Amino acid sequence: MRKWFLSPTLLLVITMLACSQQSTAPDPVTDTSGSSTELPEAVQEKIDQYVVLDEDLLASMASHADPNSDLNGHDYDVYVVTFLWGTFFPNGSGTGLSWDGRTGTNAVAHMRLVTAISFEDGEDHIVEVDNPGIIAWRSFAHNDIDGISFLLYMKRGIDYFAAPFLVFESEQINFRIPVHNLAHHRSFHPVDHNNGVAVFARKIRHLPCPHGHVAGSWTFDSNDRSQGRLEGRWLDLNGNTRGHLTGSFWTTDDGHMLMRGEVSGVTTDEVILHLEGRWHFLPHLIPSPCLACPHGGEFIARWRFSDGSGGGKVAALFGENTMISDAASVPFRGIWKQHCDHVVTDSDWNTGSE
Repeated sequence: MRKWFLSPTLLLVITMLACSQQSTAPDPVTDTSGSSTELPEAVQEKIDQYVVLDEDLLASMASHADPNSDLNGHDYDVYVVTFLWGTFFPNGSGTGLSWDGRTGTNAVAHMRLVTAISFEDGEDHIVEVDNPGIIAWRSFAHNDIDGISFLLYMKRGIDYFAAPFLVFESEQINFRIPVHNLAHHRSFHPVDHNNGVAVFARKIRHLPCPHGHVAGSWTFDSNDRSQGRLEGRWLDLNGNTRGHLTGSFWTTDDGHMLMRGEVSGVTTDEVILHLEGRWHFLPHLIPSPCLACPHGGEFIARWRFSDGSGGGKVAALFGENTMISDAASVPFRGIWKQHCDHVVTDSDWNTGSE
């Protein structure tokens, strides 16, 4: 694992925003001397707008669901981290800033991208790296915000000489955050009176309820990729088939992208459960170099047992890391979870679970 060594970042507290009732634009930061956990209102608004909901975390974890992966076990602590960078207090002037950078840790860890935020085609993109403990990007922000959300898997049971930390490195600012703070963390790191980096992080609980995997094929039946069908398997945690999944997806006249399906038994046609949900294209969830592939996306659905004894959620990604963009049928894989305690995140910072 690559070691990261950065010079100490500034630690003075940022002052409150300047108040001006006559100004129609957000007030700029008046003290750029250091980071703060007291967030300006404009920064908090951006966090509220872009923070990743729990159902999207489920979908992202589904994109890497693998019965043989040790990341599915309990040997890792899991955090979800959002970095937002750029102009939080736009004034309509300036030439924009380059935010090319990366994030990583000095510990045994894995990072998995959930989504790139407000990346513009041809200008911003995720940079492919060989190290699973690093996410890198190229980004240019001019009076707007870019960012990333990712899952950080920290290996348990390791004694470190120095406390593990997460670093943010860019052309504009470098700083680091102790990993133990990521369980409940938010901060703002100003670059100047208008620009900076916001951080929001929380710890994710391991799924305590019955859960498993889904896998199969997602097939488009029309040239405009607006409808089709899915076929696959409903699996337990060990990869054993518990049922056969079939369904269809379509787009309504007013643009809603919906899906419906059912799971039947392994040896009989008896329907075990029903599911209904939505689907959409999410190219940024498919790793580089396939950010522009039009066939990559996700579906998220609620499911219920036919006898009414319970239900839960299922989420999966369809598509793959390939430049083939005209394939009518692409694989999907994901995870299902049965509701029992309805808790996903580790605190009252929960923003999306029921």
